[in-house]
Amino acid sequence: MLAGRLNKKISILNPVSTQSTVSGTPTITWSTYLSNAWAQVEPVRMRDIMKSGVLGQELVNKITIRLTSGIDVNMRVVYNGSTYLIQDVTEMDDRVEMTTMRLST
Repeated sequence: MLAGRLNKKISILNPVSTQSTVSGTPTITWSTYLSNAWAQVEPVRMRDIMKSGVLGQELVNKITIRLTSGIDVNMRVVYNGSTYLIQDVTEMDDRVEMTTMRLST
């Protein structure tokens, strides 16, 4: 991967389940899993949408970052002031050492 292509900053948020001490109602809050990571952000092409099998979701961006373990589809990505859902994660650690995520709104 060429480092020059990692020219955008993103953050990845992790869901944290807490329970209200008063009502006992569970709530989800979001904590920062990865902050200000350099990423390559690309719009998703129709060919990528067809390969994903996620036709019911609107895939909008494909994000590539340096290899980072532990990212999953329960997390969110914040990029350019907007929050996106992670639809899938691919880790390539042979010689490429990158993590790729496809995002929807």
